[in-house]
Amino acid sequence: MANDDASSPQSPSQGTAPGSALPPLPDPSTVGQVPPRADLSWSTLKDASKTIDGKSFAHLHEMPCARQTYMTGIATGFAFGGVKLVLRAPVWNACSWAVGTCFFAATVVWETCRWRRGREQDGMIRAMQIMEYKRLEKEKRMEERKEQLRVEEEKRRIDAAKGWWKPW
Repeated sequence: MANDDASSPQSPSQGTAPGSALPPLPDPSTVGQVPPRADLSWSTLKDASKTIDGKSFAHLHEMPCARQTYMTGIATGFAFGGVKLVLRAPVWNACSWAVGTCFFAATVVWETCRWRRGREQDGMIRAMQIMEYKRLEKEKRMEERKEQLRVEEEKRRIDAAKGWWKPW
C-alpha cells in the first residue's frame, strides 16, 4: 500500500476521530498486520454450560457454521457407517463408527468454519482501520492545504495593501 513506507506523514495514532466507534489507529508501520483475537482458553465447561438455555436449541439452525457442520457430519457418518456395513461389519460396530465419524467430522468442520470467520472478521476490522487512517490522512492534508491557501491569501492581501509603486 502507499501508506506502508516510513516516509508517509504521521497521522494521529492516539484516539479515534470524533464520532468514530473504531479502536485507536495503529502505528503506520503496522498497517496490514492484524492483532490476535482474545484467548478464551481459560473458559471451562461449567462456564460454557451456564450460557446455554432452552431457547438456544430453538435457534440452533441460525448459528453461523451450524448448517454446514451438521450436514457434513451427518453425511460423513452415514457414508462411513454404510461402507462398514457393506464390508460386512457387525451392525453395532458400523453404527459406532458412523456416530464417531459424524462427531469427528462435525468438530473439524466447525473449527475450520469458525477459524475462517475469525480471519474474515479480522480482515474487515483491519480494512475499517485502514479506511479510517486514510480518511484522517486526507483530512490532515486538506487542513494543511487550507492553511497554506490562507497564508498565501494573507500575503497577497498585505502585498496589495502596500501598493506597487513608491513616490520617493
